[in-house]
Amino acid sequence: MLAAKGRETLEVLQERLATFLAQHERLQGERAALAERLSHTLRAYEEALQQLRRYEQERVEMRVRLERILGWIDPGVPSGE
Repeated sequence: MLAAKGRETLEVLQERLATFLAQHERLQGERAALAERLSHTLRAYEEALQQLRRYEQERVEMRVRLERILGWIDPGVPSGE
């Protein structure tokens, strides 16, 4: 009877270990997928940030040009210089 109980305990432990290992493997896969998704998101963020910087620079350049043109048309308009 003691041997049977020991066998049941061993089977329960083996089952729990198998369940744990399966869950661990599944979580590792999810972790890898999330890491890949994060990597893509960070790349997209960096690209958007670079584009924003370009747009901001272009906006500043356009403002300077517009102020220069307005200065030619109406000398009373302060230029950005």
